[in-house]
Amino acid sequence: MTSTNLASTSKAQTTAQAARQLIRRGEWTSHTSGLADGHAQGNVVILPAALASNFLRYCQLNPKPCPLLAVGEPGQAHLPSLGDDIDIRTDVPSYRVWSDGVLVDEPNDIRALWRKDLVTFIIGCSFSFEEALLQAGLPLRHISQKRNVAMYRSNIATAPAGPFNGPMANEIPVFWACGVTPQAAITQARPEFCITHAPGAMLITDLLNHQLATP
Repeated sequence: MTSTNLASTSKAQTTAQAARQLIRRGEWTSHTSGLADGHAQGNVVILPAALASNFLRYCQLNPKPCPLLAVGEPGQAHLPSLGDDIDIRTDVPSYRVWSDGVLVDEPNDIRALWRKDLVTFIIGCSFSFEEALLQAGLPLRHISQKRNVAMYRSNIATAPAGPFNGPMANEIPVFWACGVTPQAAITQARPEFCITHAPGAMLITDLLNHQLATP
């Protein structure tokens, strides 16, 4: 289904849950910018439990590119704190599978890869404040052109934690920390196995952007 098709559906069908159902059925496999207006979206990192504590510390040391929204229990595919009936194995349009830090696959469903030791991290995404920019009258080129948001690798280093370290993504002259930054850290850490979202293909949560806004 194209973005035009989705935009033409009724308002009731553009909620976060409806968008996740489209994704789960394989009817939406593209980037999620502009979907389910008002709902927070999240970057995804799924790691073996043996690496979870180091990655959690990495996120805590680098809160700008890695603001944590949720951390699952080992083997837990559902994330009730982020919404009803979320299944991390099916509800992201496109995943990336990494082996020893090398990208090896980009599936649309990871049920066949799921393991009891996998821990899911959901990290805040810049899509959450796009709404505020649009409401302030600032047009966003990637939305008007129906393209994925631009991402750049910078020379700004993140704070290391165990094997995780790497550069931050940014845009100049106006830039912000990017949730794809952990993927740069993963290529440095070279974990034996890891799953992330494909850039721009986020988990859409039931949380509202205004609930996450800083007072």
